[in-house]
Amino acid sequence: MKYDISSIPKIIHQTGKNKHVPPNCVPLQRTWLTHHPDWEYRLWTDVDNRAFISQHYPWFLPIYDSYPENIMRVDAVRYFILYHYERAVCRFRF
Repeated sequence: MKYDISSIPKIIHQTGKNKHVPPNCVPLQRTWLTHHPDWEYRLWTDVDNRAFISQHYPWFLPIYDSYPENIMRVDAVRYFILYHYERAVCRFRF
């Protein structure tokens, strides 16, 4: 079976607590950017994640805010990003 991947927009989504990428994750980040130099790169912070859910999926915001651990919110928002932008999401643990 052949797949036409040309219709998949070229965007790399990464999540992080803030815009600072920890030194141990920089090589992973650079690998993605090196192998995909023509792709757009987006780093989603915790603030960005909540704003995204609030703007695009407000029905989910009370659930999102109710999660007791931040990692639960990060894990949830990845699925919404994937659905919204129709892309793959790679997880580096900071």
